[in-house]
Amino acid sequence: MNSTNKYIKHLSLFFIVVGLVVSSGTYNNVHTMNFKYVAQAGTPVEATEPSPDNLWDRLRADFVMDHATGQKLVQTNRTWYLNNPDYIESVFNRAEPYLHYIAEEITSRGLPMEFILIPVIESTYDPFARSHRGATGIWQLMAATARHYGIVQNGAYDGRRDIHVSTRAALGHLSHLAKLYNNDWHLVLAAYNAGEGTVNRAMRRNERAGLGTDFWSLSSLPKETRHYVPKIIALADVVKNHQRHNIELPAVADEPQVAVVDINVEDYLDLTIAADLADIETEELREINPGFTQTVIANNTKTLLIPVEKVAIFEAALANYTPVKKKQTQTQTTQSYIVQSGDTLNKIAKTHGVSVKLIQQYNNLSSTTINVGQKLRIPRGA
Repeated sequence: MNSTNKYIKHLSLFFIVVGLVVSSGTYNNVHTMNFKYVAQAGTPVEATEPSPDNLWDRLRADFVMDHATGQKLVQTNRTWYLNNPDYIESVFNRAEPYLHYIAEEITSRGLPMEFILIPVIESTYDPFARSHRGATGIWQLMAATARHYGIVQNGAYDGRRDIHVSTRAALGHLSHLAKLYNNDWHLVLAAYNAGEGTVNRAMRRNERAGLGTDFWSLSSLPKETRHYVPKIIALADVVKNHQRHNIELPAVADEPQVAVVDINVEDYLDLTIAADLADIETEELREINPGFTQTVIANNTKTLLIPVEKVAIFEAALANYTPVKKKQTQTQTTQSYIVQSGDTLNKIAKTHGVSVKLIQQYNNLSSTTINVGQKLRIPRGA
């Protein structure tokens, strides 16, 4: 899939830009501002009609928040973005496989489309990002918040890294905050970052002092939060008015690139097998399903993200797939085998009259690579 290849290509840029961006705890206090940008008097990017094929054109049209461009912190952050167009390009390229899906989820909840930029600030759209406080995934969900929204977290799977599951939880939480703060989107973002308790205390303090309770009046909010909201809306202003600022946004096709497929695994399944069923490489499947910390797909897994052009192939192959029963893998008699020099997995499988896939399943192997001296479990009478 082209979008996933782009994801791999641009992942290396993450390590370059990571020292430049601040998120809500993931990369604290390392966002240095650069004030070189001056509005250019030369020829601006030519204004064009929105393209029905470019997702960003549709998303920009759905921006509804007050970007508060008169606020100093917004201006400062906007200046940094305009001085670092390569950062915007690299992060948006990393986000490309997920943008259409997340945009549809935001629209279905009636939330501002600016919320699609939250993962830029939280994690630079890196699903493996983890803060020093333990927040994880593109939305940087804390473990307790994730559990509240039913996200599974165990040794084989962390749903906070799952794009589908974490997006639904994060937007569910944002919808809750929207009701709590009567659609005051600046307060919603502040509460997403600092917690509603922190925001409520700051509002009560201002009320007692006879001061305003809008976001910009809450001087007692943590410094991180007072900078967090301006970062998001400054980026929104850059995206909304990119032509005016001579900033080119990478084009993203306005069509799904991944699809959520119901799998309802009741028996043993491995990502390697699932990738074969979808006719893609295992690594590609793992990259778009980063919630799995092991290759085993647990029996409580309900969905997988599959490249949209491979969905029909995967569903047809899955319908005809005869899985290894969990109880069979646990009770069937096995024998131990020590890998010898010159052995291959295919050679061992033929010698013992079993399939390579079955040996992989019994030994949780994600590839056919084996090492001399490695101990394998070989099923008898398979």
